[in-house]
Amino acid sequence: MVPKGCHISVSAGSYVYTSSEGGRTWTGPQPLPTPGVVSFTTPRSWVLLRDNTVALSTDGGSTWSPARQVPLPAGWHLGAVQFSDLQHGYAPVTDIGTGPVAVGSQTSSSALGPVNLQIQGKPPRYGLLATDDGGATWRTVAVPQI
Repeated sequence: MVPKGCHISVSAGSYVYTSSEGGRTWTGPQPLPTPGVVSFTTPRSWVLLRDNTVALSTDGGSTWSPARQVPLPAGWHLGAVQFSDLQHGYAPVTDIGTGPVAVGSQTSSSALGPVNLQIQGKPPRYGLLATDDGGATWRTVAVPQI
């Protein structure tokens, strides 16, 4: 149960529904400028993620900043971007889309027999990007490779 007075916002693809009384009643749907995933840093500060872009709202989704591109090298993919406020955010990235494939073959005719498993291809790489200006610029954060 959500405490009374708690503000809840739920993103549903192209719309946002909000409740300021713990989910007892809801307002909405409020349309988004484009379908995507919304992250809520405060009841009125929202971050809209779509493909490799980020847009910000300071007024509960009534108006939005122009979508800003998150710079990614060719072949890299954006993970779940997280903002702590409208200025500071982190974006995990990986090239796992071009990563290894596991290939297996059985060494006996029994379904329970041993399997030879080989990894083919190059292992995936991971990275982390950070912004301190609402996504206008992004910098690489040093992370250890696995």
